[in-house]
Amino acid sequence: MASRNKYFSLLQGEMTITLQDVLCILGLRIDREPVVAAPLIPTRWPSYLDMCQELLGVDILNLNVLGQPKTCLQLTFLRDTFSQMNLHGQNMHIVHCYTRAYVMYLLGKSLILDTSGNEIHIQYLGFLEDFNACGKLSWGNAVLSLSAV
Repeated sequence: MASRNKYFSLLQGEMTITLQDVLCILGLRIDREPVVAAPLIPTRWPSYLDMCQELLGVDILNLNVLGQPKTCLQLTFLRDTFSQMNLHGQNMHIVHCYTRAYVMYLLGKSLILDTSGNEIHIQYLGFLEDFNACGKLSWGNAVLSLSAV
C-alpha cells in the first residue's frame, strides 16, 4: 500500500517534514488556534464575491478571475492587479486591501499550493480580515497538511 506522506529518500533512509521543521525553517506558528477550512460561504458575507469586494476592494464578478470551481482566485490576477501601489495619499483601507492581496499571492505561490499552480481558494482571504488575529493563527499546521496532499 502506497503512503500518502511526502518524504525524501536518502541513502540513510527516508525523511519527512514535521511541524517542528515548519516552525524552524518557515517561522510559522504551530501552537495556536489552527487555520481550518472555512465554511463554503463565511457567515459575515452573503457570498465570496461580497467578501472579495470588501477585503480586496474590487468587484471580481465581471473580471473573469475566478478559478474553475468558482471559489478560487487566479494568482495572475492578484499579481497583475495589486503589484504596484503609490502609497502617497492612500487611505488605510486601500493599503490593507493591497496587503491582503500580496499575502494571498504569497500563500498561493509558496505555502498553500494548488494543483493548477495558479489559484488559491478564496476562503483564506477571510482569515486575513484582521491582521492581528491572523498573526495569532497556527499557519504552520495548514501549510504542512496542505503540502502533504
